[in-house]
Amino acid sequence: MKLKLIITFFIAVSAFILMLGTLFFSCAKQENSLTTLPIKGFRDTIHVQGRHTGIKDPEIGGLKIFDSIAFFSLYSHSQYGYRAYNLNTFKQMGNIIQKGRGPKEFTSPQLLSQPPERTNGEIKVWIKDFPTKISLVNITQTLYTGKTIVEKEYNFVRPGKANMLYQSNIPYIIEDGIFLMNLSQERSRNSDNPNPEPVYIIYAYTEDRSIDTLRFNYNFGIYSYMDKTNSRIVSTSPVEDIISIYDFKAKHETILYHTIKKPEEVYKVTAPKFEIPDYAYYGCEIHNNLIICAYYKNIKMASRNPGGNYYIHIFDLDGRPLYCLVLNEHLSTFSFDERNFILYGLDKEGNMYAYSLQEILKKKRNAERE
Repeated sequence: MKLKLIITFFIAVSAFILMLGTLFFSCAKQENSLTTLPIKGFRDTIHVQGRHTGIKDPEIGGLKIFDSIAFFSLYSHSQYGYRAYNLNTFKQMGNIIQKGRGPKEFTSPQLLSQPPERTNGEIKVWIKDFPTKISLVNITQTLYTGKTIVEKEYNFVRPGKANMLYQSNIPYIIEDGIFLMNLSQERSRNSDNPNPEPVYIIYAYTEDRSIDTLRFNYNFGIYSYMDKTNSRIVSTSPVEDIISIYDFKAKHETILYHTIKKPEEVYKVTAPKFEIPDYAYYGCEIHNNLIICAYYKNIKMASRNPGGNYYIHIFDLDGRPLYCLVLNEHLSTFSFDERNFILYGLDKEGNMYAYSLQEILKKKRNAERE
């Protein structure tokens, strides 16, 4: 009997220790982890010649490419948000996303920086209408009918609730009704600290609750892009020569840096402001398991000394540098056609250029096979 009690006690203690260990490791797994990597060099530096596409449109600005269709944002005086061009013919397809305050109209439309949804061969994109709603627009049907076809809409203004969309300057759609939202902007307004700890939440709209909280080390810049297939968000800023790659499933952040002597002074939000580098990252996208970033003179340098080289830096999903592309034109924005491996860019005069990267990326695929 005594032996039985001893064995029972031993089993109970072991189970308790195992439970504590499981709890500890599960909690540890939820903690954000951080890696900082210097960008020491690229596998290849390649000069790439672009060709003019024949598109010159002084009314267009920002650029997003989905399935061989280029969507250019129109300047604020236009009654439409975007102008579409067919990249097979380089012909204009029409203006879409009508501005206004009526049904299926948008006051300030903004395409979310993530890949489109595809259903039965139709392209559907998420559009944020600052500051109240996010809508899923069927682009295929919109271009065909000439009317904005909204399939879903989430309104973030509800009685007794804070306007979370206003707080979030960079929302993403992880899946239908599940949003990844940045609350750092709201925290900044309500705090004496101008650079509060970057906090993102994964938010369930229908349940009206936060599912998870993500605490980033680097406060996201104004350029970012989400690839939900690989659970990555890449972010850059036009005054910094660093890149943040965040895996929101593993809760792991990788920060790549060039010339900053002490990278810890960059990603810690309490650190003093560092000296602005000569070159900075102006945009980023994720396609074909590659991170593609534009790198050229920062805002202050460009105002004093315009022109100069325009670089495209290509990394793998873990931040390892692959290619440095030197382009022959100075672009103001870019986007990548992942189906045809063509990088498109726009200069300040509205000229659109095309750079074929098929041979370059084919070399990468062949090297991976070897």
